[in-house]
Amino acid sequence: MLQRVGLKLKNRILFRFRQTIFNLATALIIFNSGCEPSDRLSQSAPDRLTLGAFSVTREVFHNGLIPAFKQKWLVKTGRKIEFEESYLASGALSRAINGGFDADVALFSLDPDVEALVSSGLVDKSWNAGQNAGHVVRSLVVIGHRPGNPKQIDDWSDLTKPDVSVVYADPKTSGGARWNLLGVAASGFWPVTVKANPANADRNTAAKLLADVQQQVTVMDSSGRQSLATFLRLTGDAIITYENDPVQYQRITGQPLPYVIPSRTIWIEMPAVEIAGVTKKNGRSDIAKAFLNFLESAEARPIWSQFGFRPIDGDGNVEGLPPVPAGVVTIKEFGGWKKAREDIFGNDGLWTRSFINKGLAQSESKP
Repeated sequence: MLQRVGLKLKNRILFRFRQTIFNLATALIIFNSGCEPSDRLSQSAPDRLTLGAFSVTREVFHNGLIPAFKQKWLVKTGRKIEFEESYLASGALSRAINGGFDADVALFSLDPDVEALVSSGLVDKSWNAGQNAGHVVRSLVVIGHRPGNPKQIDDWSDLTKPDVSVVYADPKTSGGARWNLLGVAASGFWPVTVKANPANADRNTAAKLLADVQQQVTVMDSSGRQSLATFLRLTGDAIITYENDPVQYQRITGQPLPYVIPSRTIWIEMPAVEIAGVTKKNGRSDIAKAFLNFLESAEARPIWSQFGFRPIDGDGNVEGLPPVPAGVVTIKEFGGWKKAREDIFGNDGLWTRSFINKGLAQSESKP
């Protein structure tokens, strides 16, 4: 009898214990009913952004801008953000995005590479409607030379000396090389004593300067980075390049790569855009816009300058870099990219003729 009573009591206690556990579990389910498991998972997963950029900007993005933006995003939103990064030549990047590479944000070396994406509907037509016309940063076309400047290179005319060998990238394959040769052409078009504009460009002087410099060129690599690598292998006395390249080289290696800013050169204005055809599908438009705003913000400027880039507005002077000469022009003085490409690199362009003429001269000199 006592055993049966004890068993009933034990079963009643066990039942109440199970009921209590059940009620507690039910209460927890009701309390969390507004947060499905998928919601909790998405809240714990980091935000993401895919960046495509032309190759010379790899170091400033990977080592400077992206870490700074990650910290800013975490403070602002309480969320982590992860980046997928891809670096290509500017034209190759534009073609890759048109071919299906799903970049959310892209930085190019020149506007025509953006226009190709506008034509395909991936970038909004209003991409360059802002105060800075879609550009977030800029650099200068400069001349790198050997330590001690043994060939006394100070300006473009010094590259025409018979004993000076020159290295630069091929403008047929490199967007950066087009900027470089526009820097040379600017000096021929306009003496530093005149105000530059399309109407007073001296085509004959520009054609001669381009031809004389081309005559001294020993290597033309397919990209700016390959051209720099060639120069660092001790080929050539001078290299025509972006200012940020020698600055970054010294920052990374600790070894100097001295350079001069010619009295007349050109601003390399770099556009950055949201690839709206991608971000509208993956829901990253707000993040893309925030990152683009950050790239031209006051917070980003000292990071850009540490790697040899200059702010997109103002006179461009920043601490740690040489002063900007008064004779710097922009692509507007050439009449815009369409006119510049035709005048300099078209089938009958000034540089095209100099390149063809050099090839003919070399072939005629062979026995």
